[in-house]
Amino acid sequence: MKPSPFRRACSALPVLVLSVACGGSDDGGLFGSSGGGGSPSGGSAGVGGGAGVAGASGGVPGSGGTGTGGQAGGAGTPGSGGTPASGGAAGSAGSAGTGGAPGYTLDNVCAKFSTEICKLRQGCCTSQFGYEETTCIKNETADCEEKVKAVNAGSATFNPQNIDVCLTQAAPMLQACQFHSKALAEYLEVQNSCRSIFNPKKQPGSSCQEDSECAAAPTPHGVSGCGDQSGKCYQSSVAQAGQKCDQTVYCAAGTRCANGGGSGGSVCSPVKVGDNCFGGSSSCGFGLYCSGGKCQNAKETGTCYSSYYCQSFSCQSYQCVAPWPVVSERSCGKSG
Repeated sequence: MKPSPFRRACSALPVLVLSVACGGSDDGGLFGSSGGGGSPSGGSAGVGGGAGVAGASGGVPGSGGTGTGGQAGGAGTPGSGGTPASGGAAGSAGSAGTGGAPGYTLDNVCAKFSTEICKLRQGCCTSQFGYEETTCIKNETADCEEKVKAVNAGSATFNPQNIDVCLTQAAPMLQACQFHSKALAEYLEVQNSCRSIFNPKKQPGSSCQEDSECAAAPTPHGVSGCGDQSGKCYQSSVAQAGQKCDQTVYCAAGTRCANGGGSGGSVCSPVKVGDNCFGGSSSCGFGLYCSGGKCQNAKETGTCYSSYYCQSFSCQSYQCVAPWPVVSERSCGKSG
């Protein structure tokens, strides 16, 4: 059974530079700082962020130039010998290249990278809870060290080369600062990319309780986690417009899984407010819901009959829960 998108969203937000108050003991922040109270649907543990890519290697020493001998003098006029040509000067040796900036290792990643993570999160924190840099770095360092322990224990691998994709994908979500269900599929991609830095070893089909136990799916557009109903690790993907989709594949923002006609099956097709829809509220894709045969924008608050009605992707007692920030008090350094 396809895992609950709401749980996927809650657990996606806490990873790496994001953390959301989904309730429970969700890990927020790049290396997993706990989120505050929010939706009763407890968030899954966040996944640790990882190291930067190693610096460039040193330059190759230049080789010495090879001087070419001058042309021999021609014969002089009768009675005088020609002047012999002198050899050309030898080329000078090239300068040795300088070494690149030191890369991230298991020994330095927590001390170095926690500072960068907190800087990236600062703007959103300031607008929501306030920001305390020292405590933010302390919290992130502690969570990172737990991920390093998992690598040393053999239950995860360390892949510092994956950090750039993770940070690139997370940055716009931090800039937006508020969760929106329209971007839910993209949140899941961030969760997957960031988990791949300190990558757990449990493969699809392995028993699990939290998303953070399961190995990341192949990128780009990979999605992975722990199935709510199955209790097993799964891997899926986010399909783009025009790509095939089914009940095991998510469609990217602005598209929905619809029959493409002919024998090609269903594909992710563009969708907008006012388009016709049939069946359940999910027939309009993330960020929209189906009402009166037309796709409508998800609500910030108001009456709902499924999670698709709500921007927060949380419908409780037939009321939409307001969207929450993608940072928590702990990830902002406002609590220990």
